[in-house]
This record gives sequence, C-alpha cells and structure tokens, in this order.
Amino acid sequence: MGIDDDASAARSPSAGAVAAGNVLNALPPGYRLQEYSLDDVLGYGGFGVTYLATDHNLKCNVAIKEYLPADQAVRDAAFSLQPKSPGAAEIFHWGLRA
Repeated sequence: MGIDDDASAARSPSAGAVAAGNVLNALPPGYRLQEYSLDDVLGYGGFGVTYLATDHNLKCNVAIKEYLPADQAVRDAAFSLQPKSPGAAEIFHWGLRA
C-alpha cells in the first residue's frame, strides 16, 4: 500500500499487522517520531517492536524497529522507556549503547 492510496485503504491494518493495543508497551497508531507517523505494529519479540510507519518527507512507508526489551523496560505516561527496576537499569542502558 502506498502513501497516495485512498484514505479508507490507508486506515485499514496491513496484512499480518498486530494491533498496537495487543502489544504491551507499543506506541499508539498515529504517534509521531520526527517526520514519521506510526501506522501499525508489524511484529514484536523479547527485544523490541517493529512498526509500519509513514515517512512524511519521502512520502513512503517504512519499518521502524524500537529497542524495547520486555523484561527490562516499561513505557511511562510520556511514552518514554524507563528501566523496570534499579536492577534492570544497567542492562537496559547497556542495550541502548550497543
């Protein structure tokens, strides 16, 4: 599906996409990251979430992978990731630098 497809097609989830509400700590559809807006969750695992997004500068669809280790981090009210506990902080921050 391209960015110029009709509006009803753009709102329908992609084939194989997972509803963001079904993925713990996933960012909501429509969330903006600079020139990108998140459309769907494509997949998730122990270390992250992959989103289908729209690049508004290039006018195309892209995939964005977010580092989100499920056993080390949680999302706060401002949508930022935080270590789950003081003990998880060292491992979480190490993963951000890796």
